[in-house]
Amino acid sequence: MRWHLLKDKGKITRIIDYLIHEQIEIKVRIEGEETKYSSRFIEIVPGSNRGDVSVSSDKAPELVMDKLVPDRGNGVIQQFPNVGVEVLTDKYLCRFYTKYICGNNASYPYYGLMISFPEFLESEEKRKDERATLESPEVISAMFTLVTGPKKYQSYELNILDYSNHRVGLLVTEKDSNLLQRLNLGDRIPEITIFAEPGLMHMDGTLRHKTRIEDGKRRGSYILGIESNTIIGTIIKE
Repeated sequence: MRWHLLKDKGKITRIIDYLIHEQIEIKVRIEGEETKYSSRFIEIVPGSNRGDVSVSSDKAPELVMDKLVPDRGNGVIQQFPNVGVEVLTDKYLCRFYTKYICGNNASYPYYGLMISFPEFLESEEKRKDERATLESPEVISAMFTLVTGPKKYQSYELNILDYSNHRVGLLVTEKDSNLLQRLNLGDRIPEITIFAEPGLMHMDGTLRHKTRIEDGKRRGSYILGIESNTIIGTIIKE
């Protein structure tokens, strides 16, 4: 499913108003940090010139969000102000990028953290089979072997980043980058072994996409989207 870009300020405002009203949890990722911090939006407030009388008063609104949990994030965000915000609702996954402006202090009346209003928002409709993300992909992996020439074979063991009932997303890092040239969309991968905490399972799969990761700790790596007739998600959760 492709991400949809939304730039309409009015629609973005209505979405954020909804998040505020329903007190929906947001996840905040600080630049350079692997941890995702929890928070929620408190209020949309008028933009401030912050003492600069030369700046027009017609300034973009700003957002107030609650303090981050775990608390460590409230100090880190002051050092690394560029952040990404993710919101998961019943139907959509939304994300946008913003910047920390200031925190609660004696000269500022709002409790929480002030961030800039997003210039755009990206949304993706959730898959019908509801994809899950693994918090510890090193624990669960997949192994398979490809024929690379006459009587030549190469085995790969890749971490699993996410999965759904009939799909699994495999992480391809630089050390396995030759796999990207060896596999084409639509290629069948037989006898994939899934290593999961409950035990082992076996499946055949078909490559449906090769997607480059554009941000975060794994930037530059790729995700291989593998589709199978096997009900993957059910077996992994057992």
